[in-house]
Amino acid sequence: MTISPNVFSLRAMELGDIDSIAPWFENLDDLSLFDRNSPAPIGLQALREYWKTDFVVHSAPPKAYWYIARSDSGVPAAFGGLQSVNYFHGDAVLPVFVGPLVRGQGIGTRMVGMLLDLAFDRLRLTRITTYYREDNKVSAKMIRKAGFKEEGRLRKAWLCDGRYLDMIVAGVLHEDWATRRDLLRRELDQRIILTFGGSTNGRHAWPANGAPQ
Repeated sequence: MTISPNVFSLRAMELGDIDSIAPWFENLDDLSLFDRNSPAPIGLQALREYWKTDFVVHSAPPKAYWYIARSDSGVPAAFGGLQSVNYFHGDAVLPVFVGPLVRGQGIGTRMVGMLLDLAFDRLRLTRITTYYREDNKVSAKMIRKAGFKEEGRLRKAWLCDGRYLDMIVAGVLHEDWATRRDLLRRELDQRIILTFGGSTNGRHAWPANGAPQ
């Protein structure tokens, strides 16, 4: 029996997208997991100002690339990107946030795969770094699947509910991803597909709707 995939499309994020994802940042638990620099929810206008530096290009080439995933009905599902891009050293920081209604479906893993393809194949970077709170088991599992390795620990660097928790530093190299990429695509089922550009087949769909690429 053929399973019809639930297709989510990825596109470059714009300032106007902030309006649709702003409610996600009203949950204090979610906010404290995603951003250690935001201890409390802020209003929509403040959110726009907070993100404007990354969305309004002040340099060429850009220092950040943000993308949003939406369902076929246009509902936002997740967003992620590459921040602090350093073309000289060949590195960047990768954050991903999955909306509350679609968690547990593997969209985050697919977005990480798409962003790593972008980082290594298009931007020619050498390594990608990410950070997460020591008790964030979901993020830890997701990035391990993509070949990230724990590289360090900043002790008591993340304040949460009056407790200081460690911040984990993890990284993946271009060669790590080259080894892990096709294996990960084979491990993911095709009930959920994240696509860049509309086609569910080929290199820019995670995973491809057909044989692994």
